[in-house]
Amino acid sequence: MKGKASAIFICLCLFQLPVLAQTINDTATLPKDSFHIKYYDNYLNLTVGWNTRNTQYIISYPQYHTRFILSPKETDQFFVSLDYSFLYAYYSFTPQIFNLNNADTIKGNSRRSTFGTGFSFGRWYINFDYQNIKGYYLRNTNEFIADWKKGDAYIQFPDLRTIQTGLQVGYNFDKKFSVSSLTSGKEKQVKTAFTFFPILAYWSVKIKDETVDSMQTSTNDYTLNNDVNLLLPASVNIVFAKDFYAAAFAGPIVGVDFFKANGYDENGRALITSGTKISTGYYLRGSIGYTGNRFFAGMDAFARNYGHQQQDERFSKYSYGVQVYAGTRFNPPGFLQRTVTWLQKMNPF
Repeated sequence: MKGKASAIFICLCLFQLPVLAQTINDTATLPKDSFHIKYYDNYLNLTVGWNTRNTQYIISYPQYHTRFILSPKETDQFFVSLDYSFLYAYYSFTPQIFNLNNADTIKGNSRRSTFGTGFSFGRWYINFDYQNIKGYYLRNTNEFIADWKKGDAYIQFPDLRTIQTGLQVGYNFDKKFSVSSLTSGKEKQVKTAFTFFPILAYWSVKIKDETVDSMQTSTNDYTLNNDVNLLLPASVNIVFAKDFYAAAFAGPIVGVDFFKANGYDENGRALITSGTKISTGYYLRGSIGYTGNRFFAGMDAFARNYGHQQQDERFSKYSYGVQVYAGTRFNPPGFLQRTVTWLQKMNPF
């Protein structure tokens, strides 16, 4: 990404790991510490860190031993966040100095904007996310150019745009397990716990070629996928050495993909295909960190891959990311406490 890109989120989580959210509680009934979880809802949690995240679209033709791996240019982002009670504010930016290795001549230029928001009540977690990216390159260019070597320019698609929106609803089966403790200082897992954390997810992905040719038709070339998936991860959070933890999520993905593609043949005639297919895949996530009474730090990574088979073609979406963060806690200013108290009285839950 050329220059500096920034985004402000009033949200639960930008990293777009599924359904991480904050719990809404009335000031007079803040959650009480349990044998397994310690709560820090009454503190202002400050977090700073680094993350990188990406989504690749893979079109495979196994019988021809051919595949196309489309990817935007990877970037390193830095962020700062504030977390108090159910309020969460997030700011991220991409310093050019930390992305010099991704020169435009090699992978092209990618422009992206992302947004996420969410909340939770009880053991229910709800998250919404949006991502808009323009500019892709062919990650497996070496499979198409025989003498290609690392450092050479990749095949690029500067006018290819993807727009993805998603909504996820998850339920934590075990109240002894703290989801929020994995990426923020809001909660602390005190004792090892296990849970089953199913997530019903909807993702809408639009892939569009915005190249304008002589016939002015290419701007109408697009593929639209509406995916309804059920993620079924089992989870464990192992607490060791008092304030340290290591957590893991793993499970299959099953669902249905509704897809439609518009395009044109070599004679300019419109081509439209559509269908409904069963999708399968997997979801993995791992976290490790430290949570003390004043400071906290950790690393969190995820991978999600699912897709459907259509005749001789398989279309997959592979998302992955990692973030490293550190933070501390403060007593919140009076005006923030009064604002949250007023908002909590309006809480319908």
